[in-house]
Amino acid sequence: MAKRPTKETIKRATIKDMKKLGTYKPEYNRLISIYAELVEQYGILTQRFIDGDFAFQTPTADGGFKKAPIVATLENLRKV
Repeated sequence: MAKRPTKETIKRATIKDMKKLGTYKPEYNRLISIYAELVEQYGILTQRFIDGDFAFQTPTADGGFKKAPIVATLENLRKV
């Protein structure tokens, strides 16, 4: 399994890419940090989802099924 990038690695890569495009400004650092943290969390949760054999449903008390919490979390992170 490949090593997942950390928040700091993602942040450095994002700043490097923005500098290449000529769009980086230090004022963006806070937003870049938030972005990097969300990308890191998304990677961690995606790996947990994979490790859980892609379990996208969980049983309910009444015998039905509902969306697994990890799936809902991943969907919310994708929306950000």
